[in-house]
This record gives sequence, C-alpha cells and structure tokens, in this order.
Amino acid sequence: MASPVPWFLAPRAVSDVEESFALASGEGVQDGSAGGGSTRLVSAYRLVSFFIRLAPSICHHQHRPAARPVLISAGTDSSEFSGQRGGRAEKMATSSGNAVFVLLLSACCLATLACDPNGAKFGYVGSMGPDHWGSLNPNFTRCATGTNQSPIDIATDEAVFDPSMKALHRNYTVANASIVDNVFNIGLRMEGGDAPGCVNVDGKHYRLKQIHWHSPSEHTFNGQRFPLELHMVHTSDDGNVTVVAILYRIGRPDPFFWQIQDKLARLYAEGCDAEKGVPLPAGFVNMLSLRRHAYMYYRYVGSFTTPPCTENVVWNILAQVREMTLDQAAALMAPLEEEYRHNNRPTQPTNGRTVRLYHRFWKKNKRSP
Repeated sequence: MASPVPWFLAPRAVSDVEESFALASGEGVQDGSAGGGSTRLVSAYRLVSFFIRLAPSICHHQHRPAARPVLISAGTDSSEFSGQRGGRAEKMATSSGNAVFVLLLSACCLATLACDPNGAKFGYVGSMGPDHWGSLNPNFTRCATGTNQSPIDIATDEAVFDPSMKALHRNYTVANASIVDNVFNIGLRMEGGDAPGCVNVDGKHYRLKQIHWHSPSEHTFNGQRFPLELHMVHTSDDGNVTVVAILYRIGRPDPFFWQIQDKLARLYAEGCDAEKGVPLPAGFVNMLSLRRHAYMYYRYVGSFTTPPCTENVVWNILAQVREMTLDQAAALMAPLEEEYRHNNRPTQPTNGRTVRLYHRFWKKNKRSP
C-alpha cells in the first residue's frame, strides 16, 4: 500500500503558513484574509526593512561595493499531491503560486569576487558547479561515479513502511559551540570533548558533531523544494556517519535560530575581514528545541552532498517541516559570498535504492505496506 503523504508537505501559499503551524502545534488560528501575493509583498518588505536596520553597522567597510539584491527562488512544477488516508485518496490542490517561494537576500556590502584568497575547491555555478565536481580533484571522483549519491527526491508513495525501524530518539542538551563560515555553507561546530547528544540508528549510537544549512533545500518531497534544509551530522565510534535532515518553510520564528542570530550578524558585518573557516565562539547553545519527537521520518543510504561525496551515509529526513522567518533565513545566508548563497546540490538518481518509512501511528491507523 502506498505510503501516506503528510498533510504538512502539501504546497501552501505564504498566507497559509501560520495556519499550518497552528495546526501542527495545536494553537488557535487567527483570521488571515490577505491574498498570497499581498502576503509575499509584505514579507519582502519586512526583509528589506531588516537590512535597512542592519546597514548602518556594516556599510562603513571599504572592502565590498554595493550590489543589488539577490533573488533566489525554487519550487515544483507539481500543482497537487495525492495522499492515502484510510484507503481513500485525497487530492490537495494548490495554485501555481503556492509552488514557488521567494527568498530575497539584500546586502549592502557584497563582493564581486570571493574574499577568501585561496577560494573554495568547488562551487555551485559554472565550471566549479555540481556537474563538474567529479573532475575538479582526484579525490572528488565519487561525485561523478558514485551510485548511492545524495540528495534525492523522496517520492512518498514509493517509500516502504518498515516495522523494524524505531523512533528517532535524540537526547540533545546544551552545546558549547562555534559558528564557522565554511565558504560554501554556514555551520555550527560542537566544541569540547563531550558531544551535546546522540542519536540511535539501528542500535548504533552516533554523536552529534556539527550542523550546517543549505538554501534552498537539497532533498525534495515529491518534487517540492523548501527554502532551507538543516543537516545534523553525527558520527559513531567506528567512523560511520548518519545525518538528520530537517526542512524549513517560511513562517514563524525558529527559537533555536534566535540563539545564534547576533553572531551571524557579527560574521556578516566583518565582511572580508572575517577569516574563512575560523570558528566564532557562539557560547552555550540550547539544542533542546531540535530534539522534538519525530513521529514520521524517511531513511535511506546515500552520501555527503558536498565533495568528496563519500558514500555509506545513513540519511534520516524528518517529515515534519519546521519554520523560520524570512528575516532569519536572510541572516543565515548573508555571511556567504553571493555565489554560495544558493548552495544546494541537485537531486541524484536513486538507482533502485529503497527509501524506508517510520510512522509511529501506522498500526493505530490500521495501514499496511
């Protein structure tokens, strides 16, 4: 039997975001009668206002000339999803506008060329882009020849319910962390000898080592791409790797992100003075908001999504989509150079791989694979 499509994966207009969040959290829904276009216009205005407030503290730098805003958009050609509920197909239709999100990144001090004198060893556009990764370095050949590469598109009706899979228990606590501009993404690295928590996958413990973001999302659901994707990278004692991936849509503020937003503003304000790869202490960061119970997630075996594209990575993609504001999304990508603000690798062929599904309420709903 086809796997159910979660209601929160259905494409929605921006004006419906607060309603979807309220449904997920059990909160009341306030009346919102504004049309999708008006709401998107208001969101763009809020983002521009954010940078106007930030500009006085950063525009004194002489390293970077002013540049026009960068427009990043992504979406899906699909206008509807079909889901199975109680053996009955339900179609969730949406307008074409719902399939497109707009993320406006406005910067006062952008570089025409990357500030890093050494430069990254790969990129996302042109001759350094994903189509050429395999030939950029002998160590990157797996990016071109690998058969179990990531990310992938998750076709929810083809995922296989696996009764042997367990709940994704994550015991994250408080971490002493540093923010790192890795040139190609912004990451949060865990400092000190003790990991701030771990995850259990198929009976093996993996310790959290670092997290980083991609925009737009790398994994897609039924062809739908989201504004952001968070990767939580864990390693085991024997060197194996598992990643917990969380997708984001634009909506209410993300409580976890508020803890590092001022550090990101500082990283952005430093401009070319900031040394790439050098950690900026973020202090103690509370990871509790990222351990919310996942009653539904997808698992498959893939690879790193950046060179050298090492395979045998166990991916766990949460079905429940989190939210952050447009301002937060912009602040997160602003420290990166312009050519790395669109830092998602295209989806890769599944090549017959099975995507397994954990669903806490599968038996309760009397569904069968």
